[in-house]
Amino acid sequence: MDVHPYGDSALLACFPGGMSEATRAIVAALSLSLARDRLPGLVETVPGYDSLLVAFDPFLTGHADLEAGLRRRLSLLEAGPRNPSPDDGVSGDAAGGTLVLPVCYDAEFAPDMEAVSAATGLSPGEIVRLHSGADYLVWMIGFLPGFPYLGGMPPGLATP
Repeated sequence: MDVHPYGDSALLACFPGGMSEATRAIVAALSLSLARDRLPGLVETVPGYDSLLVAFDPFLTGHADLEAGLRRRLSLLEAGPRNPSPDDGVSGDAAGGTLVLPVCYDAEFAPDMEAVSAATGLSPGEIVRLHSGADYLVWMIGFLPGFPYLGGMPPGLATP
């Protein structure tokens, strides 16, 4: 883990390996661990693809102390994150929960259907079958509140 100051009240913990399942698991496990048992001065964590932003109150702790705490916490984590129970009070990616989302493929709500069909050579029915038949993983929550960045799209649906 490489740790970099991120302004006067945050650190950015970056993990080698880029965007991968193993890196995502480490980021999620560290974020969940910090949510369960906060380090002194910790305000919040924001998981990314291969990083964890850790915001803190500079009146309660500093970069060096928080980095030391992060490194200690990371060393204590097991090789893989445990699956939390619903009683843990943690939701979303770190909790490993499953959500089923309704999707409407009617033309009014799927204005890109023709473009996807043209780019992939698939019929609209085949696009619906592939898209709705996949399981997607939330890699991180984006810049808009509640906007998830998903992985797991079937490769045959990729478009330029």
